Amino acid sequence: SLSDHESILKINDYPILLEFISKNNLPVICRTSIDEYSHPMNVLRFAQQHPNIRVCAAHAARFQSAFFSGIDKSFPENLYFDISPFINNCRRHAMYGDIIDLPYTDPFASLVSLIDRYGTHVLFATDSPCTYSGKMTTSHCEKRITYKDEISLFNKLSEDYRKLIAHDNPIRYLFG
Repeated sequence: SLSDHESILKINDYPILLEFISKNNLPVICRTSIDEYSHPMNVLRFAQQHPNIRVCAAHAARFQSAFFSGIDKSFPENLYFDISPFINNCRRHAMYGDIIDLPYTDPFASLVSLIDRYGTHVLFATDSPCTYSGKMTTSHCEKRITYKDEISLFNKLSEDYRKLIAHDNPIRYLFG
């Protein structure tokens, strides 16, 4: 997992690491955000540069238009994106800037739309399925979205879609 904001940009500086990842058939997951260092476009470029390495853009690639436009033009077979925490990302969509057109007020319709379009590259539960806000202490933590919320959304999907994003795709992503 590359969760440091700059790690996807710096990984090419470490050919021994790339060789290890490739030689051992390991997948890479990258945290995405909308800053220049962890922008999903960096993950897309990495996937294009390294077609032998499976890579995942976490957090639904923050719904970034450039990322999904790049996918539409030439979808690298080694590129995946996870959807967790999906409900929270839908609620926070307005802060992500230039994003794809989805019915964000209806997370279920948004999820179905993504699976309809990018099905074989969507992953469920590759990141924390609950999101916290507020001051986190041992005595207090305000939960916004829980695991139960995410599972309820997942369970609304058809059996085929659930199997695709929680079984078939993760197996391909993890093991090639």
